[in-house]
Amino acid sequence: MLALSNVYALKLLLLMLSAPVWIPFVKELWREFNLAMREDGGLFGPIPHPRKAKEIREQIAKEPSPQIHIPKGHLKLRQRNAPAATQRPTSGPQLGQRGPRRMGR
Repeated sequence: MLALSNVYALKLLLLMLSAPVWIPFVKELWREFNLAMREDGGLFGPIPHPRKAKEIREQIAKEPSPQIHIPKGHLKLRQRNAPAATQRPTSGPQLGQRGPRRMGR
């Protein structure tokens, strides 16, 4: 019985000591979920009045998209400038020792 309470106390101690790592993460998740659900009143809030919901939708429309797209054109450039031998092997274990097969042959 005593050993079981020691294990429980160690678990609580570990949870408390690791709090500086997980509490900011949980707070940010809570803020993000409430922000995403604000049109419906948040996670546990009441559904907003239609006039307030319209204001929220207008506010959402003005905000920039949170999704980020970074084109990686340098990867295509590297493939275009690579020598032909490194682009497509003419023989090997995947292609058989005869080379690439053509359609209909």
